[in-house]
Amino acid sequence: FNHQLNEAAESAFLRYRNDADAWAGGASLILNRWLPVYTLSASTRPISTGRYAALLETEEGDVVPAYTDERYWEQRTTSFVQVSFPYRLRSSVFAQYTFTERKALDAIPDWAYRPALPLRGTTGALSAGYRYAWSQPTALAISREDGRIASALVQFLHPWLGTQIEQDDGSTQPLTQVQLTGDVRSYVVTPWLPNHVIAGHASVGAALGGTAYLGNYQIGGAIGDGAFFVTPDEFRMLRGYPFGYDIGDMYWLTGLEYRFPIWHIHRGVGTVPLYLRSLSGTLFADAGNAFAAPEPSTKGSQASDLMRAAFQRPLVGVGAELSLGNVVGYRQGLMLRAGIGCPVTERSGLAPFTPYIQAGGSF
Repeated sequence: FNHQLNEAAESAFLRYRNDADAWAGGASLILNRWLPVYTLSASTRPISTGRYAALLETEEGDVVPAYTDERYWEQRTTSFVQVSFPYRLRSSVFAQYTFTERKALDAIPDWAYRPALPLRGTTGALSAGYRYAWSQPTALAISREDGRIASALVQFLHPWLGTQIEQDDGSTQPLTQVQLTGDVRSYVVTPWLPNHVIAGHASVGAALGGTAYLGNYQIGGAIGDGAFFVTPDEFRMLRGYPFGYDIGDMYWLTGLEYRFPIWHIHRGVGTVPLYLRSLSGTLFADAGNAFAAPEPSTKGSQASDLMRAAFQRPLVGVGAELSLGNVVGYRQGLMLRAGIGCPVTERSGLAPFTPYIQAGGSF
């Protein structure tokens, strides 16, 4: 549900996930009559944040933790209030307070290796950021064209803000943490063909302090980016690998896409509130790595140790997609993607290719 006026916009959703056997729902309100713009939002949804780990015995007789095929599901309930100020035509700043409750959706098995479980408890975070965005689309555009986007975010978690982490014995422990992330994106129209776009992005992130809890950043999967799908904060897309395949307290990620139109549809379906815009194709390459901060050593500088950790065993995936651009409810854009991703590195135990269907664009 989506409703928009000149002074406010409201939206709400209700979904059921059969793989989790759980409901998701939420609502948001945007007040844009004045500057700055105010946003209130609340939602609850089931999220698969990784796989259970168990203690297994190796051939040498050692007992070590290893991931199983059973997924860990959590119920994540989030509410936030945000104030944003577009102080220039292309630039804006914002501040936000977010309170989140994270708990296991089902009872945790006795055999589960609990140190490898994602964070459980409540987090209160105060964040601030900057965003620059500009593009010059045409009537037949299948993507952003001749555009640039840059953003930077700092997020502060503290017990005074509501951060309390659940321990295995049921008690809670305070957590203080700072997260820094940055992202840049570029969309360039090819000089030889109109509406053919070369799109690229790069992002980095680091969690400082209190990084003993799993899941600050998780890389992998074909994640949608759009109004009808909200990506969990810690997940980053890298196609060709399973959802949340690589986990760490720091990460870097980059991607390059060649987007080309196949069919400009521009047709509706009778009086149904659905307008089909275009069918397009994409060839892509993704690369990235999630890693832990290296331990101090005497063999090199801290910077060289960090570079070695960052580029040790990176993930690289390639593939192709078909995208169908739509307008739903007369005003809301919706992108549907179907594609195949192939892992190039770290292929042991993985399928040679992974098909997927996803709502929302890639970036």
